[in-house]
Amino acid sequence: MISEGRRINSASIQKILLARCLINKPKLLFLEEPVEKLDKYSAGEIIDFLTAPENPWTLVVIAKGNYWKQKCNRIVTLENSKIKSIK
Repeated sequence: MISEGRRINSASIQKILLARCLINKPKLLFLEEPVEKLDKYSAGEIIDFLTAPENPWTLVVIAKGNYWKQKCNRIVTLENSKIKSIK
């Protein structure tokens, strides 16, 4: 049997890594751009899941997307490694 040697695409890799982070329902999640490789619809669904109040974790996320701003209850903006604002 010959393997075709196909690589897993970056969106699938990102989903697998995120699933590995969530499998044991951690109390604290630190994520950096966890949905940057995903299409807008999938990213929105994952953001909705990650920020759902019934989940057992505190979420700290570094991200640029505006949808994160809508879903998070506290936003810290950094500029030149210093806190610019906390909302």
